Amino acid sequence: MSEALQRQRRNVTALSSLLILFNFADVSIAKVSLLGTELLVGDPAKLAAFVWLIWVYFLLRYYQYWREEPDKGLSKAFRDRFDRCAKDYTGKDFVQDMHGSPRYYKLSREGWFNWRYSVENVHPVEGNALVGENIPISIIRVCAWAIFSAIHVCINTPRVTEHVLPFPLAILALASTLLV
Repeated sequence: MSEALQRQRRNVTALSSLLILFNFADVSIAKVSLLGTELLVGDPAKLAAFVWLIWVYFLLRYYQYWREEPDKGLSKAFRDRFDRCAKDYTGKDFVQDMHGSPRYYKLSREGWFNWRYSVENVHPVEGNALVGENIPISIIRVCAWAIFSAIHVCINTPRVTEHVLPFPLAILALASTLLV
């Protein structure tokens, strides 16, 4: 994660958290102290509008930097965990066969509720794919793997808290203001 993205994440997370706190704690601002000078707030609605304007700016900047990030690692972490589930279920190691040739696999749907794990061996000299095994897998198992993989990525890796969490936090800040 780039330093600029971290900075934008910090800004949107901090301001969203403050907005949520202010909304749920029912905080009202009567005066503001700025470098030892007390400022009386004549119209708190204008101050709130200014804070929301800054929030929109921070959220936009985070989104822009987030889009520029080349590899967030979310899909790779999910795929790695999903592949581990498939390897555990099928008992197959899809990286190499016993001769050191790479093995590739593909999960494909056959009909509405049937899935198939196709394994292909790649010939080390010719480079062409040799058809390997076809392992049938139920849709329920595929869904369970997907749910388990998503939970694993959310809990056991920092990917979700680094990249995704600021968005729901910002939405919660907005919802807490509109609904409270």
